[in-house]
Amino acid sequence: MKGFPIRVGVVSRVQAAKEAKETLKKVKSGQIDILVGTHRLLSKDVAIPNLGLIIVDEEQRFGVKAKEHLKKLKTTVDCLTLSATPIPRTLYMSLVHARDMSVINTPPQDRLPIKTVIAETDSELIQNALLREFARGGQAFYIHNRVESIYQKADAIQNLVPSARIGVVHGQMDADGADEIFHRFKSGEIDLLFATTIVENGVDIPNANTILIERADTYGLADLYQLRGRVGRWNRAAYAYFLIPKNARLPEIARKRLNALVESSGYGGGMKIAMRDLEIRGAGDILGVQQSGQVSAIGFHLYCKLLKRAIDSLKKKQPISFNETKMEFSFDARLPVEYINEVSIRMELYHRLGETASFEEIDEILAEIKDRFGPPPPPVIWLYRLTRIRAFGAANHFSLLKFNHVSLSAERQLGKTIEKYTLILPKKIQTPKALEEFVLQELTKKISR
Repeated sequence: MKGFPIRVGVVSRVQAAKEAKETLKKVKSGQIDILVGTHRLLSKDVAIPNLGLIIVDEEQRFGVKAKEHLKKLKTTVDCLTLSATPIPRTLYMSLVHARDMSVINTPPQDRLPIKTVIAETDSELIQNALLREFARGGQAFYIHNRVESIYQKADAIQNLVPSARIGVVHGQMDADGADEIFHRFKSGEIDLLFATTIVENGVDIPNANTILIERADTYGLADLYQLRGRVGRWNRAAYAYFLIPKNARLPEIARKRLNALVESSGYGGGMKIAMRDLEIRGAGDILGVQQSGQVSAIGFHLYCKLLKRAIDSLKKKQPISFNETKMEFSFDARLPVEYINEVSIRMELYHRLGETASFEEIDEILAEIKDRFGPPPPPVIWLYRLTRIRAFGAANHFSLLKFNHVSLSAERQLGKTIEKYTLILPKKIQTPKALEEFVLQELTKKISR
């Protein structure tokens, strides 16, 4: 902010009490325009009278209660959150348009994708990975997240690579001791830094381009992504090794996490990781404080609809209505990944198609898809036509439309009465358009009798 009449202050837990008190006094009196701080800003003695903007960096490190506390400081405050891997709750709120979201996929100049490897813990593999890095004049991280055994592990690796200069850092060290280790590592006095997840954020060592993470199966997706991001911060190929126990039978959720990281090792991987995390963990409570939940059990679209209906029923003081047109079919109706590569765009389009209830809106969405991505392949046309059939069913109180290879079974609910229909599908129907025309025509005849 040099050259501008803006005064900046800093508050953190490592400051002397007297210095922090003086800074907060200046904030309260309006002598400081921008206040930068850690979680220390959430303390009760922090008063910011003219707060207008909150910027939360590394948003995934803050809990819901912490962020809600910040918002309570002023009801009209604007809030900007930054994160390489948004937590499921935040990402879901963006996907359902409760919050605006911008995505930056362009990497810094000359950056190379990180090569990610899942491997069983093996002394020879560890030795080769470290020696290769040291041979090109680089440095390495080794993540061991148990303080009580980190020094013994460091000694074991020292025996594998006797020439390596090793340092150890963890969260139970005093601030001065940790700072000294980080300084020696950054200056090149240490080749291999043994650490807990204390290095997950804020560590930028361009010359460190190999990281080995022990018991990677015990970490969350966002944690692994952040740890992997400690390397590959220069124009040199970087390597991340996710080490798992030998012959271990990993839980399914752990396998999904590790595979997601391998699949998302290219540019813009943070968004893909966050989407995968949302699928695995769920979105949590949009109106509450729980940050994860089993949204995958019911799906994005249904979860959002149920939430909206619950809110509307509370406002109108009416019972919640759960009438829904359920469709079952074996047609290949989807938005193929090879047609629309960006997962967030596919999710948005699925959401819009699921929300719309009119033919006109469905036609507009298809026109937009054609304009943005070119001529649609057959699965998209099937999705378009089946969405139109569903919209017709919803408008005419159909609760079920079930297709098989030869027929359509339909159920129409009128109050407590359920009418059932069966349509035999002609063999000549070969296209999505022909199917839609036949179904709408025959169902219209049925309900008009």
